[in-house]
Amino acid sequence: TSYTIPSPTTTNTPIKVLVDPGGYPLGFVRVEILFDVTKVQLGQEISLSSILKRQIEVTTRSQANGQGKIVIALGLDPADKTNPPTQIFELAQLYFSVVTNQTNQTSTLGFNNISMQLIDTSANTLIFTTQDSTLTINSTGASPTPSSTPQTIIIDNGQGGYQENVSVGGDAWLDSSYPNPYGTNSRR
Repeated sequence: TSYTIPSPTTTNTPIKVLVDPGGYPLGFVRVEILFDVTKVQLGQEISLSSILKRQIEVTTRSQANGQGKIVIALGLDPADKTNPPTQIFELAQLYFSVVTNQTNQTSTLGFNNISMQLIDTSANTLIFTTQDSTLTINSTGASPTPSSTPQTIIIDNGQGGYQENVSVGGDAWLDSSYPNPYGTNSRR
């Protein structure tokens, strides 16, 4: 998967982080996203959705740009216990800005699977897989034009190749369609 980020004169290209709990009632999510701070940085604070209202850990713009790491950990508010998310929802929007003047650069927007979790409301760990994305930076080639042909980034459960298409501009997906077969609160 690849995304084109415009030149340094254009600021804040949004990338949505979407979660698909696969029909399971989601109680907690922790996402860790890695990026190269010498090429792109967060242009503003992370914009969080209101679906999971309990903020457990959210990296500030300053922290992310200093470490090249974004952590978002959100939980279900007790007031929403009877209505947890079970379908695709937006977890956050990330706004990256280019910080290099070098042309025709690429960089990876990656997921640190070891530090990521999806937990349902029964405390089952839902398993998933990820696929990193390539960012094209300051391309001197043809300018990207909006299209009805989606780009794709995949984070799936490894069972049946779940894949979601996303619109040009970039979205990151988490998908989990079944609980962890290795037992409650365990990791593979």
